[in-house]
Amino acid sequence: MLQNWKCGNPVSCAAGKAVLETIERENLQQNCSLVGDYLLKGLNNLQDKYECIGDVRGYGLMVGIDLVKNREKKNQILNLHLKFTKYQKI
Repeated sequence: MLQNWKCGNPVSCAAGKAVLETIERENLQQNCSLVGDYLLKGLNNLQDKYECIGDVRGYGLMVGIDLVKNREKKNQILNLHLKFTKYQKI
């Protein structure tokens, strides 16, 4: 009984295998890269247009945007989320 922690659950292994096969079959990694590049280009264009966007970075669809008060000093806009949470329905 104590050695079961070394073995994977067969159902979990089958689910993981199916996910990996789907990623490969549908070329999801390539699509993620293409869409991510498109997203980063668009966000970099917005950065050039708006002073409040201090930095844009990312890999694939994992993207980070720094919102700042002053781009040179990189002073972050603190508690910005509080302005938007009142519009969210929970």
